[in-house]
Amino acid sequence: MVYQKVLLISGVIGEPDSKPMDGAISINHDKDAFPSTSWPVSDSHFKALVVLQPGANTLRLDFSSPKLSSSNTSIPAHSSWIDITYLPLNSAPPLHLAIILGKDSPGTFDAVPERIHGEGNGLETAVRKFRMAAYLWQAFTGEQMFRNGFGRRCWRYEEEWQQGTLTYNDQATGQYRNEAKIHIIRCDKTVEELRDLNIAQQYEKAADKGKLFGIAMEAVKAHFRPKAGQKQYVSCLFLDTHWDPQHKVVRGHAALGGGDGEVGLAIFGSHALQSYPASIEEVVPAFTDCTKTDTNFVANDCNESGSVWEAANIGIGAHMHETGHLFGCPHQESGVMLRDYVWTADNANILITAETGIAWIELYPQGDDVCHTWIEYLQNDGNMAGPRLLTLTEADLRAKLPADKRKKPLKLEVFSYGDGIEFFYDDDTSQLFGKRGGQPGGSEFKLDTQKGEILMGFYLRAGLWIDGIQILTNRNRKSEIYGNPTGGSGHTLIPPRGYGIAGISGSCGQWLDGFALVIAR
Repeated sequence: MVYQKVLLISGVIGEPDSKPMDGAISINHDKDAFPSTSWPVSDSHFKALVVLQPGANTLRLDFSSPKLSSSNTSIPAHSSWIDITYLPLNSAPPLHLAIILGKDSPGTFDAVPERIHGEGNGLETAVRKFRMAAYLWQAFTGEQMFRNGFGRRCWRYEEEWQQGTLTYNDQATGQYRNEAKIHIIRCDKTVEELRDLNIAQQYEKAADKGKLFGIAMEAVKAHFRPKAGQKQYVSCLFLDTHWDPQHKVVRGHAALGGGDGEVGLAIFGSHALQSYPASIEEVVPAFTDCTKTDTNFVANDCNESGSVWEAANIGIGAHMHETGHLFGCPHQESGVMLRDYVWTADNANILITAETGIAWIELYPQGDDVCHTWIEYLQNDGNMAGPRLLTLTEADLRAKLPADKRKKPLKLEVFSYGDGIEFFYDDDTSQLFGKRGGQPGGSEFKLDTQKGEILMGFYLRAGLWIDGIQILTNRNRKSEIYGNPTGGSGHTLIPPRGYGIAGISGSCGQWLDGFALVIAR
């Protein structure tokens, strides 16, 4: 039995000792209480969010993978059923959610032009994103409580019967559901007053960094009118938060939580709101979106939000941290109340591979544009073959640097000329990396996927940009070198042993100027 509407579940596909598989899990609700949703399976492991109805819920989990045969029956061959009972705790006081606007606010939030033209940046979009973020708080908290032996304990939200937004389908069909209510509060301050640098929490010269908390408290009390002995709990989002690229500061934002005997209050800005998912279907895309943060339009909060997924992580996590404060939670040694939603995701090991062997490595600490430190791997015995695979640790690399540079960031970049590369798939979709140029229609290289041919790597001709690129496959086939076959110098990009290509990344301006592999086991 659980006590929350949105539940995080996780599991493993197949037997523990079987070969790991990738694929997808689709979750189907009994009586079609909620539309089917799909979640990725990586190395046989999956996580998924399920939206529950009060009472008994029977869920069917269907696994599909290109490596498995499919069934022609109505029920897939690889299925499991689970029963979950959801009991809303209506006797406990709810957490209220509120969006605070200036009295003259246009009701928009910071977003890059592409998102404004796509999903919009108005109040309706803000409501959907804030609601989804709040249910992510709930799912995360319940899961963390469970992992630490307290059961799936969590707060509940004030909900109302309204147009559903937790799934795309409801927005298309107009389906109503009981979902978290978002209060819209217009305070007595103008947008200009809310964005005053003197009350911006992150502005070093601000005279009153806590004033936004007082403004929010006054607005909340005027809206909810709390009665003696009936404490209200309210988590607020300032919609008029604005990134000021001139002063490099987020205006109209403070991350604070606390309260008094009448109201427990948390406040946070909307500077990361564009990165939030607006529905269940957007959760995975939001947290796997590596699009670089464009600081011409939106903030890179605390310099920890360099991409969309990081901005979503910081924004949703930091607001949940302040919501913990409104419930009376102090800072802790670990967990979200320590702000440890930012952590080192690797083990400081670096894998380097080169088909022809590694001759040497050049180290460039921040600020150096000329190499002063390097590691050679060629022997003096006339054997010119260096190692083809190296595992290095950050500590070993930093130990090679002068003492005054060991704490500076170390950077590894492949500056590699081509206009772009486009991948076409069997379902007639495509993905473009870079831009289309060169000869009309481009050049084509087909993979015989029916015979198991897959992408093994790339050979690049690169100098200050990518001059040319050649495609390598596991069947010893090579494409021609597209672009300039004699430009720059040659570089081979293939994954280390035991890894495969999961994607590509890089950068482009007038031409491709950076190229890297995203690898996975």
